Amino acid sequence: MLVTTHLKPHQYNDQFLAHALRGAASLIDPFIGVDHVWIRGPVFPMNRYVGMSYLTYLFPDSATGLDHRNSLGDHQLIAPGALHWTTAGTGIEIDEQPVDASKVLHCLRISIDLAEARRATNPRTLRLEAEDVLSVESAGAVVRVLLGRFGNARSPLGPPTDVTLLDISLTRRASIEIIISAGQRAFFLPIAGEITVDDQQFSASEFRIPVFLSQASPRRVLVRSSSDERAQAVFFTGPPLAAKCR
Repeated sequence: MLVTTHLKPHQYNDQFLAHALRGAASLIDPFIGVDHVWIRGPVFPMNRYVGMSYLTYLFPDSATGLDHRNSLGDHQLIAPGALHWTTAGTGIEIDEQPVDASKVLHCLRISIDLAEARRATNPRTLRLEAEDVLSVESAGAVVRVLLGRFGNARSPLGPPTDVTLLDISLTRRASIEIIISAGQRAFFLPIAGEITVDDQQFSASEFRIPVFLSQASPRRVLVRSSSDERAQAVFFTGPPLAAKCR
C-alpha cells in the first residue's frame, strides 16, 4: 500500500538548510528520521546518541568533505560519495563539521533504530569509501548500492540493522524497477528533478514523499524520471522493528 508523508524545511541563516523527515517513525520504521541537508560553515554542536544508529552519507556532488570526530577518539574524513555508520549502542558523542566552510556540503543524516537486544552494545563505527561503493547501470539509470543489495551488487557493509539504501540517478525519461521484499517498509526521497512512482509524481522541489507499508508478498515498483531533466532519488527499505515516534 502506498501512502504519502511530508518533509519539513528548516533553515538557519545562510549556513544550514534541511528538508527533514521527522515524526513519521511509525511509517518508515526501522528508520527514525532523515535530514536532506546543505551546509556552509560550522553549524552542528557535538551531539550524544544512545540506543540507535546514526548514518551520514555525502552525495558525490558535495563540494567539500566532512570532518568526523567522536568520543571513541576517532577522527575521520568523510569524503564526497562516502558513507559513515555509527552504532551508538550505550552512547556516543559525535561532532561533524564541513572540511571547507566556504563550500556547500550536501548530505543525508539518517537515524535508524536498533533491535532491543542491540541497544546495550558498545558503540562502533563502519565506513564505506566512495571508491568502494558498487554501482549498477541499466538503460539510463545508475544505482549506487550503499547498503543492502540491488541486483547482483551487494554492499560490503554489514550493519546491525538490516536496511537497504540506494542512491538512484536517472537520465531523461529513464526508468528502473525496484523490488520491495515481503514484510518490509520502504520509501523514496526525491533529491533532484521529478520522479514518478507507481504513476504518482513526486518532485524534489516539493515536500511530499511516497511510503510503502509492509505487505505479505514482494512488490515491484517502477520508478522513472518524469521530465526531460535528470532525476535523482534515494530509496530506503528495511523490516520494521515496531519503533515508536521519537
